[in-house]
Parts: sequence; structure tokens; C-alpha cells
Amino acid sequence: MKYLQSTAAIFIALCFIFLLSPACEEVPPYIDFSEPDTTSVDTSNGNAGFLLIYKDSTAMLSNVPAAQEKVVMLEDFSGVRCNNCPDGHAKSEEIIAANPHRISTMVIHSGFFAVPYTESEQSFSTTEGENIATLVNVLGWPSAAIDRILFDGENGIAIPNINVWSAKVNQQLAVPTPVNMYVYSEYDEASRLLDVYVQLQYNTTETTPNQVTVALTESHIIDPQLMPDNSVNITYEHNHIMRTLLTPPLGLAVDAPDQAAGRLWVKHFSMTLPSDWVVENCEIVGFVHHTSGDSKQVLQSSHAYIIE
Repeated sequence: MKYLQSTAAIFIALCFIFLLSPACEEVPPYIDFSEPDTTSVDTSNGNAGFLLIYKDSTAMLSNVPAAQEKVVMLEDFSGVRCNNCPDGHAKSEEIIAANPHRISTMVIHSGFFAVPYTESEQSFSTTEGENIATLVNVLGWPSAAIDRILFDGENGIAIPNINVWSAKVNQQLAVPTPVNMYVYSEYDEASRLLDVYVQLQYNTTETTPNQVTVALTESHIIDPQLMPDNSVNITYEHNHIMRTLLTPPLGLAVDAPDQAAGRLWVKHFSMTLPSDWVVENCEIVGFVHHTSGDSKQVLQSSHAYIIE
């Protein structure tokens, strides 16, 4: 017994000395990227490298991952009282169909065109959507922010000419991304509690501050919409409607040390879904981007339905 007490005393003393000793450098936990755990993860959206980690954390990967293909972020600014907006919706759907799994999108209703009709059962306007519209300086509807790039020859980030959207998207599809992004969720049907996990894996060091924005969208919503012939279609199908953000409108900041090549960044979000949202039609849309200075550039995006 005395031997055990003596041994315990020495162990405690050594631990105390260790805690008081100054650390020379961070020694982060390492994760074997060569064999990622992809249990229950949809691989159709480039999630083959997703590491199943269920908590907010950062770490150093054992290997710097290869870059994903670019997934372009397309924000379609719209309104139920905008007669040209159905043409914008059609153009967005055309772009999505032409580039499977490589377009993340959300339709953001903002401005005076977003005021619901008397016949409307719901409003698609949100404070977060208005904030985003202000951020990218929406001046006309429909318009699209494509990776939030201010393209040469354009007057602003939000582009009202739907005829150039495809060309701008194609341009961005060829841009390499410095960070791989994944989204994954778990949903409890009884409580309607949704847990969302967002993961960044940097393949190149990013020196400009990064933010992460995460949204929930819903599709197949039947509600009135003004049409190009100025008639109101009361059975119009609205898709990719931005319902809410899980982050601030400007995004959630990534700490500078976590933007180094080989770093892993994981963030968890949760919310209880409103009873009138059809969960089977809801999608998580996440993107990592700049917001400092003049640059609003989206570096990478990811999306996944809550229920696949």
C-alpha cells in the first residue's frame, strides 16, 4: 500500500511539473486522412474524403489533401412580384442540370418584389436574405451572384443579365479551390431536431480571412408567383428557397491558424425545424468565402439534402 501511495505521489508530482513547463509549439492531434470514415455519408457530392467527427474541433491532418473539384455557389435573387424572375429560376435550373453535383444554389427573395400576395400562404422574405442582398449590392431582380465574384465588365457582384450566368459559372468551375468543404447532417424525426456538421480541409494556406456561411433551403413549395405575361400563377413551384441561416449573414470566422495547408476545421450547428417545412425537400448549403475589404469571393461550397 505504501508503495502504491509513493508511486501515486511521484506521478502527481511529475504531472504538476509537466503542466508548469512552457510549451515550445502546438502539437495538434493528427488524423489519418488516407482512410477516411465515410459511414452513412453520401459520396455523390464529393464527400469521399469526409472524416466523421461529431464535435467542434480543429486538427492537423497527417497528409495535405488533394483539392476537390470546384463547386460553384449560385445565389439567385428573386421575388414573388417579379415577372422576370421565373426566367431566372429556369436559367438557374438549366445551369444545375448541366453541371451535376457542381453547383450549390439558393433562391433569396428580397426587396419590394418579395412582398407576398394576399393569396400567398407564406413569405419567403427573411432578414438574413435582405442582409445578403445588401452585401452583394442587388440592384435588379432577377440577378445572380456567382461565387460572389465582381467579374470584369460588370457593375456589381449581383448580375442581372441572365444570358451571361452560364458563361460566368463555367469560368468559375475551372478555378482551383484552396479548401475542401463537406456538409453532413443527422435528423431526429420525432423531435425535428437537425444537427449539421461542416468540415473544412485546407489543401493550400489561405492568408485572407475566411468565413463560413451555412443555409437551409426548401424546394417544391407551391405558392403564387408573378409570371412574364404579368399573370399570377397561384400554383407555381418554388425551389431552393433560402429558409434560414445557421450562421451570421456575413459568415462565421475561421481562425487564421486553421487556414494553413493540412488543417482540419469542424463546426456543429443545430436547430429544430418548423412544423410546416417539408424535411424531405430541405437542403443544407454551405460555403467558405472572404468578406474583408473588396473581396467577397466564395472559395468552395457544398450541399446535401437532409434526407437523401
